[in-house]
Amino acid sequence: MKTYSNALANYRGALREFYQVDLLSFRVRDRSTGDPRWFHFSSRDEDETINVIDQATGAEEFRDYFGGGSIVSLDPLIRSEGTGIRNFTFVLSGTSDPVLDMIQGYDCRDAIVEYRIGEGEDSTGLLVDTPVVEFDGFVDTIDREDAALSLDAQGPADSNFKVSVVSHIATLQRANPDMRSPEIGQERSGDDIFLYTAEANTWTILWGKEGRKGAGGDGHGSDGRDRRSPDLGGWGRD
Repeated sequence: MKTYSNALANYRGALREFYQVDLLSFRVRDRSTGDPRWFHFSSRDEDETINVIDQATGAEEFRDYFGGGSIVSLDPLIRSEGTGIRNFTFVLSGTSDPVLDMIQGYDCRDAIVEYRIGEGEDSTGLLVDTPVVEFDGFVDTIDREDAALSLDAQGPADSNFKVSVVSHIATLQRANPDMRSPEIGQERSGDDIFLYTAEANTWTILWGKEGRKGAGGDGHGSDGRDRRSPDLGGWGRD
Protein backbone atom coordinates (compact mmCIF):
# COMPACT_ATOMS: atom_id res chain seq x y z
CA MET A 1 0.00 0.00 0.00
CA LYS A 2 1.27 3.45 -0.87
CA THR A 3 2.19 5.73 2.04
CA TYR A 4 1.53 9.45 1.56
CA SER A 5 3.70 12.24 2.95
CA ASN A 6 2.39 14.55 5.68
CA ALA A 7 1.81 17.34 3.15
CA LEU A 8 -0.31 15.11 0.91
CA ALA A 9 -2.13 13.61 3.88
CA ASN A 10 -3.05 17.09 5.12
CA TYR A 11 -4.30 18.19 1.70
CA ARG A 12 -6.33 15.03 1.32
CA GLY A 13 -7.71 15.46 4.81
CA ALA A 14 -8.93 18.92 3.79
CA LEU A 15 -10.80 17.29 0.88
CA ARG A 16 -8.78 19.16 -1.73
CA GLU A 17 -8.99 17.81 -5.29
CA PHE A 18 -5.88 16.47 -7.01
CA TYR A 19 -4.85 14.96 -10.30
CA GLN A 20 -1.99 12.57 -11.00
CA VAL A 21 1.18 13.78 -12.72
CA ASP A 22 3.31 10.99 -14.23
CA LEU A 23 7.06 11.61 -14.45
CA LEU A 24 9.51 9.36 -16.31
CA SER A 25 13.30 9.66 -16.30
CA PHE A 26 15.75 7.73 -18.50
CA ARG A 27 19.50 7.49 -18.12
CA VAL A 28 20.78 6.57 -21.59
CA ARG A 29 24.31 6.62 -23.05
CA ASP A 30 26.01 8.52 -25.83
CA ARG A 31 26.63 6.12 -28.72
CA SER A 32 30.16 7.40 -29.36
CA THR A 33 31.56 8.14 -25.92
CA GLY A 34 29.36 6.05 -23.61
CA ASP A 35 28.75 9.08 -21.41
CA PRO A 36 25.40 9.03 -19.52
CA ARG A 37 22.62 11.45 -20.42
CA TRP A 38 19.29 11.96 -18.67
CA PHE A 39 15.96 12.52 -20.41
CA HIS A 40 12.86 13.46 -18.39
CA PHE A 41 9.22 13.34 -19.54
CA SER A 42 6.00 14.58 -17.92
CA SER A 43 2.35 13.75 -18.59
CA ARG A 44 1.47 17.45 -18.40
CA ASP A 45 1.06 19.68 -21.45
CA GLU A 46 3.93 22.08 -20.87
CA ASP A 47 7.68 21.67 -20.35
CA GLU A 48 8.57 22.45 -16.76
CA THR A 49 11.26 22.26 -14.11
CA ILE A 50 10.30 20.04 -11.16
CA ASN A 51 12.00 19.49 -7.81
CA VAL A 52 12.38 15.73 -7.19
CA ILE A 53 14.23 13.38 -4.86
CA ASP A 54 17.35 11.89 -6.46
CA GLN A 55 17.15 8.10 -6.26
CA ALA A 56 20.90 7.64 -5.83
CA THR A 57 21.68 10.31 -3.24
CA GLY A 58 18.33 10.99 -1.57
CA ALA A 59 18.87 14.73 -2.04
CA GLU A 60 16.46 17.14 -3.72
CA GLU A 61 17.32 18.41 -7.20
CA PHE A 62 15.64 20.26 -10.05
CA ARG A 63 15.06 18.43 -13.33
CA ASP A 64 13.77 19.73 -16.67
CA TYR A 65 10.81 17.65 -17.91
CA PHE A 66 9.45 17.54 -21.46
CA GLY A 67 5.65 17.63 -21.64
CA GLY A 68 3.50 18.21 -24.70
CA GLY A 69 2.16 14.69 -25.03
CA SER A 70 5.49 12.86 -24.74
CA ILE A 71 3.82 10.24 -22.52
CA VAL A 72 0.85 8.61 -24.28
CA SER A 73 -0.20 6.04 -21.67
CA LEU A 74 1.08 3.98 -18.75
CA ASP A 75 0.00 0.59 -17.48
CA PRO A 76 -1.25 0.47 -13.88
CA LEU A 77 1.60 0.16 -11.42
CA ILE A 78 1.20 -3.15 -9.60
CA ARG A 79 2.77 -3.20 -6.16
CA SER A 80 3.65 -6.60 -4.75
CA GLU A 81 5.50 -7.93 -1.73
CA GLY A 82 8.48 -10.23 -1.75
CA THR A 83 11.01 -10.56 -4.56
CA GLY A 84 8.60 -11.07 -7.44
CA ILE A 85 9.66 -9.25 -10.61
CA ARG A 86 6.99 -7.47 -12.62
CA ASN A 87 7.53 -5.59 -15.84
CA PHE A 88 6.13 -2.09 -16.17
CA THR A 89 4.97 -1.01 -19.64
CA PHE A 90 4.19 2.42 -21.03
CA VAL A 91 3.88 4.17 -24.40
CA LEU A 92 5.85 7.22 -25.56
CA SER A 93 4.87 9.39 -28.50
CA GLY A 94 6.72 8.70 -31.75
CA THR A 95 6.03 12.25 -32.92
CA SER A 96 7.65 13.92 -29.92
CA ASP A 97 11.04 15.42 -30.81
CA PRO A 98 12.62 14.73 -27.38
CA VAL A 99 11.43 11.10 -27.50
CA LEU A 100 12.83 10.63 -31.02
CA ASP A 101 16.08 12.29 -29.98
CA MET A 102 16.48 9.90 -27.05
CA ILE A 103 15.54 6.64 -28.81
CA GLN A 104 17.18 7.28 -32.17
CA GLY A 105 20.14 9.36 -31.06
CA TYR A 106 21.27 7.54 -27.92
CA ASP A 107 21.91 4.00 -26.71
CA CYS A 108 18.84 2.94 -24.71
CA ARG A 109 19.86 -0.65 -24.02
CA ASP A 110 19.62 -1.38 -20.29
CA ALA A 111 18.88 2.30 -19.68
CA ILE A 112 17.93 3.13 -16.09
CA VAL A 113 14.29 4.21 -15.76
CA GLU A 114 12.71 6.04 -12.83
CA TYR A 115 8.95 6.51 -12.51
CA ARG A 116 7.57 9.14 -10.17
CA ILE A 117 3.98 10.13 -9.43
CA GLY A 118 3.23 13.72 -8.48
CA GLU A 119 0.01 15.13 -7.08
CA GLY A 120 -1.14 18.34 -8.75
CA GLU A 121 -3.66 20.54 -6.96
CA ASP A 122 -6.68 20.95 -9.21
CA SER A 123 -7.22 24.65 -8.51
CA THR A 124 -3.62 25.89 -8.94
CA GLY A 125 -1.87 23.16 -10.92
CA LEU A 126 1.01 23.21 -8.44
CA LEU A 127 2.55 20.00 -7.16
CA VAL A 128 1.66 19.49 -3.51
CA ASP A 129 4.87 17.71 -2.52
CA THR A 130 8.22 16.59 -3.93
CA PRO A 131 7.66 13.45 -6.08
CA VAL A 132 9.58 10.36 -5.04
CA VAL A 133 10.36 7.24 -7.07
CA GLU A 134 7.49 4.76 -7.25
CA PHE A 135 9.23 2.30 -9.57
CA ASP A 136 12.75 1.95 -10.93
CA GLY A 137 14.26 -0.54 -13.30
CA PHE A 138 15.95 -1.07 -16.65
CA VAL A 139 14.70 -0.90 -20.23
CA ASP A 140 13.91 -4.41 -21.40
CA THR A 141 12.45 -3.78 -24.87
CA ILE A 142 11.40 -0.83 -27.04
CA ASP A 143 9.01 -1.60 -29.89
CA ARG A 144 7.84 0.88 -32.49
CA GLU A 145 4.13 0.72 -33.26
CA ASP A 146 2.81 2.50 -36.37
CA ALA A 147 -0.93 2.98 -36.90
CA ALA A 148 -2.40 1.81 -40.17
CA LEU A 149 -2.71 4.43 -42.91
CA SER A 150 -6.19 5.71 -43.66
CA LEU A 151 -7.38 7.14 -46.98
CA ASP A 152 -9.17 9.87 -45.04
CA ALA A 153 -6.15 10.83 -42.94
CA GLN A 154 -5.02 14.43 -43.22
CA GLY A 155 -1.48 13.78 -42.00
CA PRO A 156 1.03 10.98 -41.36
CA ALA A 157 0.00 7.90 -39.39
CA ASP A 158 0.47 7.97 -35.63
CA SER A 159 3.65 6.37 -34.39
CA ASN A 160 4.40 5.32 -30.81
CA PHE A 161 7.10 3.52 -28.88
CA LYS A 162 6.03 0.78 -26.46
CA VAL A 163 8.62 0.52 -23.69
CA SER A 164 8.84 -2.44 -21.31
CA VAL A 165 10.85 -1.93 -18.13
CA VAL A 166 11.98 -4.74 -15.87
CA SER A 167 12.07 -4.10 -12.13
CA HIS A 168 15.28 -3.10 -10.36
CA ILE A 169 15.06 -6.42 -8.50
CA ALA A 170 16.16 -8.06 -11.74
CA THR A 171 19.60 -6.48 -11.36
CA LEU A 172 20.43 -9.50 -9.22
CA GLN A 173 20.28 -11.49 -12.45
CA ARG A 174 21.66 -8.99 -14.99
CA ALA A 175 25.03 -7.53 -15.82
CA ASN A 176 25.89 -4.03 -14.66
CA PRO A 177 25.14 -1.77 -17.66
CA ASP A 178 27.96 0.57 -16.62
CA MET A 179 30.43 -2.23 -17.35
CA ARG A 180 29.58 -2.22 -21.07
CA SER A 181 31.80 0.61 -22.25
CA PRO A 182 35.18 0.95 -24.01
CA GLU A 183 36.67 2.65 -20.95
CA ILE A 184 35.76 -0.25 -18.65
CA GLY A 185 37.16 -2.72 -21.19
CA GLN A 186 40.48 -0.87 -21.20
CA GLU A 187 40.59 -0.77 -17.41
CA ARG A 188 39.84 -4.48 -17.21
CA SER A 189 42.40 -5.94 -19.60
CA GLY A 190 43.15 -3.35 -22.26
CA ASP A 191 40.80 -4.92 -24.81
CA ASP A 192 38.40 -3.26 -27.22
CA ILE A 193 35.53 -5.73 -26.90
CA PHE A 194 32.99 -2.98 -26.07
CA LEU A 195 34.37 -0.37 -28.47
CA TYR A 196 31.59 -0.70 -31.05
CA THR A 197 28.71 -2.11 -28.99
CA ALA A 198 26.68 1.11 -29.25
CA GLU A 199 26.90 1.42 -33.03
CA ALA A 200 27.46 -2.09 -34.42
CA ASN A 201 23.70 -2.57 -34.72
CA THR A 202 23.63 0.16 -37.38
CA TRP A 203 26.24 -1.48 -39.64
CA THR A 204 25.30 -3.30 -42.84
CA ILE A 205 27.36 -6.50 -42.96
CA LEU A 206 27.18 -8.76 -46.01
CA TRP A 207 27.63 -12.38 -45.12
CA GLY A 208 26.84 -15.82 -46.48
CA LYS A 209 28.46 -18.81 -48.11
CA GLU A 210 30.52 -18.46 -51.27
CA GLY A 211 30.89 -21.34 -53.69
CA ARG A 212 34.09 -23.39 -53.54
CA LYS A 213 36.70 -22.52 -56.14
CA GLY A 214 38.12 -25.60 -57.77
CA ALA A 215 38.90 -28.88 -56.09
CA GLY A 216 41.01 -27.22 -53.46
CA GLY A 217 38.11 -25.38 -51.87
CA ASP A 218 39.61 -21.91 -51.82
CA GLY A 219 36.30 -20.11 -51.22
CA HIS A 220 34.62 -18.93 -48.05
CA GLY A 221 32.33 -21.28 -46.17
CA SER A 222 32.68 -25.00 -45.61
CA ASP A 223 29.56 -26.40 -47.26
CA GLY A 224 28.10 -27.04 -43.83
CA ARG A 225 31.07 -29.10 -42.63
CA ASP A 226 33.58 -28.47 -39.88
CA ARG A 227 37.02 -28.27 -41.54
CA ARG A 228 38.59 -29.59 -38.35
CA SER A 229 36.76 -32.93 -38.73
CA PRO A 230 38.50 -35.78 -40.60
CA ASP A 231 37.13 -36.87 -43.96
CA LEU A 232 35.37 -40.18 -43.27
CA GLY A 233 34.11 -40.62 -46.81
CA GLY A 234 30.53 -40.62 -47.96
CA TRP A 235 27.65 -41.50 -45.65
CA GLY A 236 23.91 -41.71 -45.84
CA ARG A 237 21.72 -43.46 -48.40
CA ASP A 238 22.69 -43.29 -52.08
